Amino acid sequence: MNKFRIYFIYLPEGVMIIPLYIMIILRRSLFLTAVCLMAGWQGLNGQPAADSEELKYAPVISRIAVLSIHIRDTIVHDSIYHFLTEKLGLPVEYYPLTWMDRKYAGIFAGNMYLEPCGPYSNFSYASPDFRAIFFGLNCETERSLSSLAEDLTRRNIVISRDETIQVTDTAFIKQNIYFSVAAGPGRIVTHEDSLRTVLYRNTRNSLGIERIKEIRVGYPDKSALDKWELLMKPSILSHDSLWVVNEDQSVRFVKSTIREVKAIVFKVISVEKAKKWLTENNLSGNLYGDDIALNRSATFGLLILLSEKE
Repeated sequence: MNKFRIYFIYLPEGVMIIPLYIMIILRRSLFLTAVCLMAGWQGLNGQPAADSEELKYAPVISRIAVLSIHIRDTIVHDSIYHFLTEKLGLPVEYYPLTWMDRKYAGIFAGNMYLEPCGPYSNFSYASPDFRAIFFGLNCETERSLSSLAEDLTRRNIVISRDETIQVTDTAFIKQNIYFSVAAGPGRIVTHEDSLRTVLYRNTRNSLGIERIKEIRVGYPDKSALDKWELLMKPSILSHDSLWVVNEDQSVRFVKSTIREVKAIVFKVISVEKAKKWLTENNLSGNLYGDDIALNRSATFGLLILLSEKE
């Protein structure tokens, strides 16, 4: 099985993991040739033999690093790339790359990366008629992968392991969702700071996006939610089904007919200002309580909401 030094992508049935933030660490090699892209990345996840007792009880993940967006065809990929970068003003980590019949792009969303990728003709999705779907939760951990794998196994959570840990437990990871954990090798903070500055300048006078404050994950039944709660320990699910991953990332669980990543919620400077901008650009969608959605026909089916609340 080949490993590609690109970005976090999931290729089911012949799985291939391609972590985006590894390339962020290797920024000077960002525009590698195709041969370099196919080079192995062994050694990046080297870990100490064992965690301290304190670290063993640390959260399973410290950060959601990349949220992948699976697309149906390359035309949709181009459209989503331009929508995210030109319409929403999100800065680019790397420009669209092509490998075989697939395209990949990395886009910074304030506190994580969005990665439109695909198409994947060898995978049968739960909802076959989509143009684009949020799909992969690709995370970092501060723990060693060996001890984390042992911990998850003790929790009766089914996983597979290579350079990352992939949660494959079909009780809650199945259909239109993927969950992977890699060792957090650290980030080039100054680089992310520069992208954050670009984001601020791009959106200050338009939509006003600051970050992705919330990812909404659908679960079909209590057994699936119970498994999510088991995974997130020692973190605790709030009364309104919110998992606080860190100080600026959260996952909210909502009922769904399938297991899926349903939506993202952008934190914006002002909802009123955002509404005005959406109206002027023919992007206004439905209201969800205090949140406003972008028109899903313009987002290729992706549910993207805006919120002013922290």
